[in-house]
Amino acid sequence: MPVCSQEEYDAAARTDIVIVLDNLPEPIDLEIDHANQMMYWTNRDLDSAGGNSLNGACIGTDGLPNHEVLATGLQDEMVWLRILPVL
Repeated sequence: MPVCSQEEYDAAARTDIVIVLDNLPEPIDLEIDHANQMMYWTNRDLDSAGGNSLNGACIGTDGLPNHEVLATGLQDEMVWLRILPVL
């Protein structure tokens, strides 16, 4: 079994990780719609901090441009997100 150095476990030192969106309140679920190049996620936090919301963004070469809050004020905590195929 290969031995990994500590640097390989440090996210700041890795070159194979790309941050596409930062400073989200508390993202808890993620779905990618590959056909439409969209990413959707839910946030769990205080409503005033952008939490309890459903979010979406286009997947671009420079990250996730056009981040949009699609729904807010969701009851309790939205913990599952699933994209269903259109029949």
